[in-house]
Amino acid sequence: MRNFIHISEGRRTILPDLTFFSLKITAVLAEILLTTCVMPAFLSCEHSIINTDIENTRDSSSLKHHSLELAVTKPETYESLDIFTFDDDKLRRLDSYQKINYAGKNVDMASRSGRKIIVALANTGFSEKQLMHIRKYDDLLTLHTDLKNENPEYPVMCCEKKVNVGNNGRIELELKALMAEIRINSLCCDFHARPYNGEKLENVRVYLTNVCSRVPLTGTPPKTPESILNYGKFIVSDTLGFSYPGLIFRKVPIPVGENVIFPNIRLYCYGNLSETETLGSPFTRLVIEGELQGKKTYYPLDINREQTGNENCGITGNNAYIFDITITRRGMDNPDTVINTESIDCPLKIIPWEQLNNRTIKF
Repeated sequence: MRNFIHISEGRRTILPDLTFFSLKITAVLAEILLTTCVMPAFLSCEHSIINTDIENTRDSSSLKHHSLELAVTKPETYESLDIFTFDDDKLRRLDSYQKINYAGKNVDMASRSGRKIIVALANTGFSEKQLMHIRKYDDLLTLHTDLKNENPEYPVMCCEKKVNVGNNGRIELELKALMAEIRINSLCCDFHARPYNGEKLENVRVYLTNVCSRVPLTGTPPKTPESILNYGKFIVSDTLGFSYPGLIFRKVPIPVGENVIFPNIRLYCYGNLSETETLGSPFTRLVIEGELQGKKTYYPLDINREQTGNENCGITGNNAYIFDITITRRGMDNPDTVINTESIDCPLKIIPWEQLNNRTIKF
């Protein structure tokens, strides 16, 4: 609570009891009035009322309700939405917050007029109580999401936009997934003119290494990962504890030979935009592991780097990186040494994830 009255320790003035009591009442009323003018309004979109469980909420008389239209190709990708509205000024204080348990394409949201920063978060798994500490925009930077809690059917998504909220008009917010999808569309071996011509790659499994597993929900992603899964190799313990099993590791059910198979393997990770590979910020890799003539061999691929046709681009969330892979010779002896392009042909196609599932909020 703010203090608006400062009492110095210098000269002492004795007031009559009645005057002192009146001044104290006035000061208390002033403090309540000023405090309620700066506190945010917490609303429930399901009931369209101020949440009475929150103390010191601001008077909602200046709130303007807007129709919120969720224009999505696959509505089932939304379980919940958290919408924050901040004043777009130096303080960037919270204007209003709403949680929407998605139950259709049309819901209501509310905001005061003026220059605002709107942040929408989908499928975070946070309860209203866990978000009650958000009082200004910078508080959002304390929120993180963990890959082990992700589900590609309901990916954590976010959007941030500066707007001028008025009585009329419609604002569009495009939610984007924080995860990227790494997909193997097709896979085969072509060992002609090799001593092992006609052999198949047995016991094949596909996984990601050097996976960033924790990122902030908003703001600029860190260039150095906060935590890494499968650092340099496949680590069994790192693949456990996922809400959605198989996010960074899959087995190929049949041996891989000359006949092209379409395993449609989809793995997921957060972005990795490290410009230079170091011990603390290694590039994320797609690794194909198998046995050729009874000996284990590895095919590690840097994702969207010079090896696959792009120099120092890296992985960005909300993109799908699609590989069609032909293995042409024996691979490497360990999963952390990048394979040369003579051993594998791996054309890469990148498409925005939103082309697969249009996730647009309009209000």
